[in-house]
Amino acid sequence: MTMHTRPYFRLSLTAVLALFLSGCLFQVRQLKTENAMLEQRVLQHQQDLESAEGQVRACRRDIAALDEAIAAKDAEIASLREREAATRRVMTEAQKSQAEALVTDMQERVERENELRLQVEELAAKLEMAENDKRLLESQRQEKHALADELLDKLEESADRIDEMALQADGIRAERDDARAERDDYRRQLQAAEAGSQEAAAQMEDLSTQLRDREKELAAARREAEEAKAKIAEKSRIDEESAAARKSFNESVAAAFANTAGVEVVSGDEPRVVLVSDTLFQTGTVLLSDEGLAVLQRIAAVLGEQQWSRLVIEGHTDNTPVRNMPFVDNWDLAAARAATVARWLASRPGVSASAITATSHAYFDPRASNDTADGRRRNRRVEIVVIP
Repeated sequence: MTMHTRPYFRLSLTAVLALFLSGCLFQVRQLKTENAMLEQRVLQHQQDLESAEGQVRACRRDIAALDEAIAAKDAEIASLREREAATRRVMTEAQKSQAEALVTDMQERVERENELRLQVEELAAKLEMAENDKRLLESQRQEKHALADELLDKLEESADRIDEMALQADGIRAERDDARAERDDYRRQLQAAEAGSQEAAAQMEDLSTQLRDREKELAAARREAEEAKAKIAEKSRIDEESAAARKSFNESVAAAFANTAGVEVVSGDEPRVVLVSDTLFQTGTVLLSDEGLAVLQRIAAVLGEQQWSRLVIEGHTDNTPVRNMPFVDNWDLAAARAATVARWLASRPGVSASAITATSHAYFDPRASNDTADGRRRNRRVEIVVIP
């Protein structure tokens, strides 16, 4: 090779090296940005998982809050998908092909430059340090950003030194070996970059799997929330219907027996119709009086117009001992009178006998004091408890 051709090849090699270094610098910056994005997505994903778990637990306490949380998670899922697509587009096949073409061209030109040898041993050592820093960058994730910056600085310094060596005609032979070492180093860096891209792809695949699992969990939570809503709505409807039925029954019974002597209506969730025995029965017997029959007929009419599930007929007496046969004691008398009312109501159309229960309280549940005649009269009673 003549002296006239050496500057041409030196300048050509310098241009190739500068172009190759520029591409490597761009790839290193890309890898740094990609690593930062991956760390941010992993952290964001962990925060999303913790937030989602809290929202699933909160769903059982507040269904409205769960709906808002589900909407927020849908937006986050869309964002993660956009980030995944953007990450997959970072390392394209065109960039890989361009890097391989540059390496091939570099090899061909280095083989033609047989005179390069001696002056860049210091640069080779520094490039070896950069390679070590790169491997350390790959193995120690926490120092990733600092080591990447150091590698960029050293690569820029190497580019400046290559420009200086291009001006030294006597050092062309030494540059050949250094360029070969540099080529091998960048080839290793390119392989490391490809490995990093594969690792990033694996991480993205893992994130995609976790995202699909998260979508399944959110779908299950949404179904659970919808079922809870349906149950709450059904319970609310039943409660409203029961409340309306109780209100209607209370109003109907109160209106039917307003100002009726010997009859008292106690409103509530289980309304009671209190019938004084002196009005309901013939004196000293369990036979219904004419007035008592009229009252029971009105009660049967009201029951036929309302919705209810059971009737409990309670018999009560005062504390005066029973002396007339056939009753053994107050328990027996109260039970017989309750059974008489139950039997009569069960014979009415629209009143099911299987829904009626007759009980006896004797004198153990007084409404007034047994020390006065009026109190004993009030205690001698039959109560009809209506259970919706």
